[in-house]
Amino acid sequence: MALYIPAGARKRRTVLIALGAVAVGLLLGFGIGRTTAPTPTEKIRSAQADAREVSSGLRVLALHDEAGAIATRGSGDGGASLVLDRAHDDLRTAIQAAPWISQREADKLLAALATLSARSDRTDQAFGKAAEVTAEQIDDAFGNS
Repeated sequence: MALYIPAGARKRRTVLIALGAVAVGLLLGFGIGRTTAPTPTEKIRSAQADAREVSSGLRVLALHDEAGAIATRGSGDGGASLVLDRAHDDLRTAIQAAPWISQREADKLLAALATLSARSDRTDQAFGKAAEVTAEQIDDAFGNS
């Protein structure tokens, strides 16, 4: 025995099933998105970790300068240029990820790093001290002190 279902009822049923599927899909998507999205605390820690990498690189320069490792490498600056170039790029990334860093403070940090990069006395102890001071400025700005 065949049951006859009017076309209007079939259409309503199809529409209701489609709307239910869309609602379930949206709820699942929202739930998955919320659980996988980084929390504000995770974003802060990530920006601080990026800044900590920059200041650590500058501190390595200071330690190598104290030990005379930069000066004993012969020609060149013992890789200081590479560290400073990377520090500049990484600092920009960290600043973009840190909404609490004002534009004025960001400009100040980038200027301090540019001043350090522009120094020609990379084998002098003053360079190591300047690198340490710049690292401290970065740590203070990002709350890594």
